Amino acid sequence: MTNLAGLPDRDVLAELLLRWEELFERGQDTPAAELAAERPDLAPELARQIEALKAVSWMTQPLKEGPQSPEVSAVGGGRLGARYRLETLVGAGGFAEVFRGFDERLQRPVAIKLPRPGRVGPRDAFLAEARRVARLRHEGIVPVYDVGIDGDSCFIVSEFLEGGSLADRLADRRPSPEEALRWVTEVAEALEYAHLHGVVHLDIKPANILIDHHERAKLADFGIAQSAAKSGAAGPSLGTLRYMSPEQLLGKATDHRSDIFSLGIVLHEILTGKVPYQSLEPQRLKRDILAGNPTIAAGLSVPLRSVCSQSLSLDPHRRHASAAEFAAEVRRASGPAGKARPWWPLIAGVLGLIAVTGFLASRPPRRAAPPVGVPTPAPEEVLAEATNLFFQQRYAEAEERYTAYLATFPADIEALTRRGLCRTRRGAFAAAVEDFSAALELNPDDATLLKRRGIAFASLRQFEPAIVDYEAALARAPSDREIRESFAACYSIMAAEQAAQKEFAAAAELMTKAIAIYPHAAVFYHQRGSCLFHLGEYEQAVLDLDEAIRREPRKPDHYENRGLCYRALGRVEDAEQEFQKAAELRNQ
Repeated sequence: MTNLAGLPDRDVLAELLLRWEELFERGQDTPAAELAAERPDLAPELARQIEALKAVSWMTQPLKEGPQSPEVSAVGGGRLGARYRLETLVGAGGFAEVFRGFDERLQRPVAIKLPRPGRVGPRDAFLAEARRVARLRHEGIVPVYDVGIDGDSCFIVSEFLEGGSLADRLADRRPSPEEALRWVTEVAEALEYAHLHGVVHLDIKPANILIDHHERAKLADFGIAQSAAKSGAAGPSLGTLRYMSPEQLLGKATDHRSDIFSLGIVLHEILTGKVPYQSLEPQRLKRDILAGNPTIAAGLSVPLRSVCSQSLSLDPHRRHASAAEFAAEVRRASGPAGKARPWWPLIAGVLGLIAVTGFLASRPPRRAAPPVGVPTPAPEEVLAEATNLFFQQRYAEAEERYTAYLATFPADIEALTRRGLCRTRRGAFAAAVEDFSAALELNPDDATLLKRRGIAFASLRQFEPAIVDYEAALARAPSDREIRESFAACYSIMAAEQAAQKEFAAAAELMTKAIAIYPHAAVFYHQRGSCLFHLGEYEQAVLDLDEAIRREPRKPDHYENRGLCYRALGRVEDAEQEFQKAAELRNQ
């Protein structure tokens, strides 16, 4: 038996919980007061954590297979909703089975998820959750096409991706470091978008990260598993347990930082081939996670070790503040090649300024020249095709066609602008700057063009010319809301980078500029309030969080951070009320 004398409270609780679990497995439900006889001050918290562990005790028990729906067999062949034909079983877990199916109405392959009987709570609640997730629109999230009920079965229909999952890829080979880091940042950007729309995944693992035909990572099962987690009806396998955050294991309130913890484990695994918690015995695995002592591979670079360590902090408040910050740190740690990728899904997601996530790592090969004797399309046909591809969001192909057209008509402002937008959305920001600059030479007073070049400069971390462009754009269109939003977002990105370097005073000053330009976004007040909190200016931080809550009253993070300020001010009761309010909002 471990000597508890001199151990920190956290380690004592972890040891006492392990003792309780070992006894509980032998049929003894030992009272917390008895276990904590040496540390009676910890008995109340130990009792609470024991109750939480009882609520999730199914995690170490084998799943009982429920009966199959009579219309669905393990080899497919059933039908759902008089529209979807089930073909082959492509995946199965403790929560659900996934079939490759066919949508007979739209004549396309789809993925159909059927929760196992008894694995979800009330059916209406499950469908409401699924529909909420279906409203997410991000190129890094596998889109949900439909949800429905057929007899006793509820089902979810989504895009079918032929590339398989990251788990499949890892089973075959370890990806290159460049490929691995790109996939992780793409997932982080998708997470940031969802978090800002109030959806937390809670089941981040390689099996839920799919690879599309462009070799881009897309996050699947987004938020769907929450229905099972809320009901307590479905338990994860040991494989899922490896990726769970400590707060999930303890049944505590979870939020976006739980996803960051899980993604940190995926980052470690994709780079090293191993997760930082490697025990195959569930109780020991849980103990390792709750102890907060991951084994970070020595072969990782110092910056990447730092990213993994921070994301795996036992205290959620010590992890990265957002998935966007996590993505920024991964890019920074990956060296100069990663610096040209944009860091602003946080502001882009809130304000809807620009969709710059999930870029292709490289341009696809150009089409071969037409065979001899085949007539070359007329320029107007090339332009029409380019425009059609642009509106289909097929930016690589559209860029190619605009390039062909501009070879004949290099002074076409619209073609230059559209090619610049294609390049922006593909991450080729330096080339986008060239296009917008060429268009501005032809029309130097176009405020929108100035804004777009400012966005490209900011994505390259060239903030000085970005600010010059934004100021010029505002001088020409002082009441343009989108320009103000984008300009303020630029300052917010600068502030976030200062905050990442612990330069909180400079970050707060930049956020003051952002708010002066665009005072309508709750996230800006929250961001400045966070800086003030780190500076110890708790009362001023409360004022900013008050304003954030006034503008966005259902965002739990605002209340939680205000609670931290109250606690720092000694207002313990007020702090507890804020934490309770945040928990209530997350559970809605």
